[in-house]
Amino acid sequence: MRFIDTFNAAESERHISLDLYQPLELQIKALAHQIRLYEPEIIVASDAEADLVLAALPHLACCAAVLEQPLLRHVKPEQLQAQHHIHIRLRTPHPMFQLLAEKFFVIDTEDESLEYSVQHLLNTYMIEPFD
Repeated sequence: MRFIDTFNAAESERHISLDLYQPLELQIKALAHQIRLYEPEIIVASDAEADLVLAALPHLACCAAVLEQPLLRHVKPEQLQAQHHIHIRLRTPHPMFQLLAEKFFVIDTEDESLEYSVQHLLNTYMIEPFD
């Protein structure tokens, strides 16, 4: 998982590793602690880590993230709250593509690269209102 903070000239990108074998509640607490500690502009996560970010959303303050291929093991998309600053990258066809697209900005992984998605969010998240 990457935390990106373009305002931190000394360390604009930080790689974070969390123990994904702990119980979900402990993972969410650890992620929330790391976010409070480092205050990233954007979180970039894939697979199980992307799933963790989605599960942690109700416990986080403002958050912008690019999530690639979340596993959706710990969350039910219909229970998630819509947020403009969460970009989810999925391969199509994906059974949850349409449901997630109703709440988040969903991108087909064939349409653009992960780094393009990150740059797009960095360039736009401050001009869009936080939910």
